[in-house]
Amino acid sequence: MSPLQSDNYKGMGFSASLASLCLTGTRYAVPESGPQIMAPNRPAQMPETSFDSSADRAVVERHPSKQKSRITNGSALLPGVDQRSAWVRRAKDVLSQHLADKPDATAAEQAIIRRAAVLIVELERLERQFALAGEADALTLDLYGRVAGNMRRLLESVGLERRAKVVGMSLGDLLREDQRREAAARMQEPQP
Repeated sequence: MSPLQSDNYKGMGFSASLASLCLTGTRYAVPESGPQIMAPNRPAQMPETSFDSSADRAVVERHPSKQKSRITNGSALLPGVDQRSAWVRRAKDVLSQHLADKPDATAAEQAIIRRAAVLIVELERLERQFALAGEADALTLDLYGRVAGNMRRLLESVGLERRAKVVGMSLGDLLREDQRREAAARMQEPQP
């Protein structure tokens, strides 16, 4: 027989479920006979035998919280920033592209990829400034180079690297193919 089913609690007029509230120390349990006002600093009345050990207490199952921050669940990139701005949208796009390249990324790798995505967006912003101005001043160009190097190091640290996409024949293969066609066409021409 569990402590919650014992007659000690039934004698006090509590149901088994309300008795569990008394065991956990809650002072707002309502007996079956109706609500009673309890003194705020007085412990709830307990039977003569007290259940003090953790083995005697009711087991409370805790479920992990399913609530996550907007940043964790991916619906927001930065707190307190308009998520519709061009900068945030571009950063989210770059971030999702890099995370697609490494779908099994750990939390640390995701954080590094996020930092690299921010650097990429800022590099693109600097490139726009260069294009609009028609030139780049020495300080901004130096900053651009340092940021590009940091971005490369971040991406290399998570194992992302740029690989050429195989699209078909190489330039050498195309030239050899042209030479072969020309030779075949000459062989088929009538000789004078």
